[in-house]
Amino acid sequence: MKKIAVCIPSYNEKENIQNITAQVDLALDYIKNDEVTKYIVNCDNSSPDGTNDYFNKVETKHKKISIIANNNGKGVNVRNFFKFVLDNDIDYSFTIDADLRSFKVDWLVKMYEKLDEGFDYVVPNYKRRKEEGNTTNHFVVPVLYNVYGKFIRQPIAGDFAFNKKFVEEIMNEEFSPYILKYGIDIFMTVTAIVKDLKITEVNLEEKVHAPSYMKMDVIFENVLRAFSEVYRHYKPTGHKENIGYDPFVYDNEMCEFRDEINDKYLNSLKRIGIPCYYDDILNYWVSLLKEFITEVEDPPEELITKMKDAFICRTVSFWDEMNFKKKADWENELIEMTYLVGRK
Repeated sequence: MKKIAVCIPSYNEKENIQNITAQVDLALDYIKNDEVTKYIVNCDNSSPDGTNDYFNKVETKHKKISIIANNNGKGVNVRNFFKFVLDNDIDYSFTIDADLRSFKVDWLVKMYEKLDEGFDYVVPNYKRRKEEGNTTNHFVVPVLYNVYGKFIRQPIAGDFAFNKKFVEEIMNEEFSPYILKYGIDIFMTVTAIVKDLKITEVNLEEKVHAPSYMKMDVIFENVLRAFSEVYRHYKPTGHKENIGYDPFVYDNEMCEFRDEINDKYLNSLKRIGIPCYYDDILNYWVSLLKEFITEVEDPPEELITKMKDAFICRTVSFWDEMNFKKKADWENELIEMTYLVGRK
């Protein structure tokens, strides 16, 4: 008898938790296997808005489990889920973001089928606007490729599938402070790469979730510091693979948060001399990524500060420059930047 479990990590998600729980419950029905026991697990950081209470109110066909942590951090929740997986001998596991608004029932089926084919770790590939996934686009993808040699388009997507072998491997490692926050996703993906596990990507179409533009500076710094912690765990061992990524074509729109971001970030950054025009910031940003890679194990605080400031300018200038390009065009710009970072 196989066991599968879906984790919904959460903090203050009372507006979203009931919908995603009901959707996951329905999706589990589409995994047509009478020999499978199915669980829905809410791992919550003691949300003051009562997220877990709302989770428990949802009527589901499949068994619900609540795991409550007294300390904050997405990584805390995911680690608690890993413990549940090992304690309960779960064969296949999934993590699904609590704020996900575009979840479809076939997502779990597609990822489940990949696990059943023998893959250890399944990463989604989403159709996303140029304004989304900014830490992914401008930092994680180029640095991951140039440090660990693997091109994965959504390495910190949040929605993953993995088997017990993967969980056993990652639970042998230390979960350091930033990994226990937003750094958990990159820790998971690099673990799969370095442990030479079988990784695959699956197309899941569009991802829509609660916008995080106004905290993208916090997310960026958290992931940057987590990458250094991950590197201390895992030194690179392999060569660079060829990039064979086939981008979605997706019409662009103006970012609805563009003016707010200008007010919050750009005006002050211009005053301190950060270049904010596309070509200037591209060259500057690439130089900072190169420097970060050489200092990845212990980046100086001065470099981190420069990168935090430049990240915002790079991101917004990219939106503005790519406004009238199709997705395939702007994705190719990101691939070219990834190559630029690796050139001497």
